Amino acid sequence: MKKVCRLFLVVAVLLALAVGSGSVLAASSDLPTLRVAIIPVLSGMPVNYIIKKGWDVEQGFKIQPVVFSSGAPMNEALVANLWDVGIMSAAGVVAVANYDALCIADLSESATGLGVFVRPDSKVAKVKGFNPTYSNLLGNPQTVKGATILCPIGTISQLHVIRWLEKIGLKETDVSIVHMEFAQAYQAFQAGQGDIVALNPPFCYYALEKGWLNVADVNDLKIYQYDSAFANKKTFNDKKNTIVAFTKLLYRANGDLEKNKELKENELSDWYKKNGSNVDKNAISLEARKVLVTLDKVKNMPLGSSLRLTAEFMARTGKLETSKLGKFDTNITDVIMKEVVK
Repeated sequence: MKKVCRLFLVVAVLLALAVGSGSVLAASSDLPTLRVAIIPVLSGMPVNYIIKKGWDVEQGFKIQPVVFSSGAPMNEALVANLWDVGIMSAAGVVAVANYDALCIADLSESATGLGVFVRPDSKVAKVKGFNPTYSNLLGNPQTVKGATILCPIGTISQLHVIRWLEKIGLKETDVSIVHMEFAQAYQAFQAGQGDIVALNPPFCYYALEKGWLNVADVNDLKIYQYDSAFANKKTFNDKKNTIVAFTKLLYRANGDLEKNKELKENELSDWYKKNGSNVDKNAISLEARKVLVTLDKVKNMPLGSSLRLTAEFMARTGKLETSKLGKFDTNITDVIMKEVVK
């Protein structure tokens, strides 16, 4: 009889746990959703970390990740109102200037690791130091003019290309830039298309493994960029409290990841694998050198400063209408950060 009672007790406990678990699942599915647009590089990894930890559900909302290959298609999706918060770098200039997005937080270094590559037998590779002020750059007007460059337009890589061309005495109109997303550009260049290709991680690491040469390191060009969080103005007011909670979690995740190198590299490796890229340990270690901004650091950073500088550069080079620079006075807003740093 005692055994029967114990059996009924065990069954009752299991049923209670099952019902409780079902209630939690039901509750989480009923939570308000925040659609977060991310790219499968380091900047998107803290969002994935938050989801894995379940911090969003703990805070009473659910992150719906929306993954894009680069900032350009992310901006197209913003027009269609397909996300509430997006994380990107130079493409944020277009988001603010053309689509009224709000720059609400700076989150991580973005330029480190980018590359503009040529094949080892390229004539571009045979010229170094044409501009003595930028002595590490490869190429000169004679070797680069008329070249076909594979590059996703509207991204930091396009800025990278333009800055390199400028420093070796050329304009964007002196070359042919063919728009391709990074994966497509990498495959096309590998197949023999184009003369020059602009790549981001992990493709820039694959390029180095193949012996392709980086003609213009971002540090040599003094391109300092941050990935920032941008809010969709159409949904901002309705989701403001959720966006505040989400931004707090981003800095919490950044703090965890920055203080533990092994954790950061493991999470980055998992994030790449989740998006179909098996990146080797050395490349992961290089990519993980990019700094994730912590809450302590962000308190001393002027919000959106790199975004504003990029916008001014794009206006100076004719990529952005000068009349739209005023958007960067009104749409870089600290309304979220004031709540985050309280």
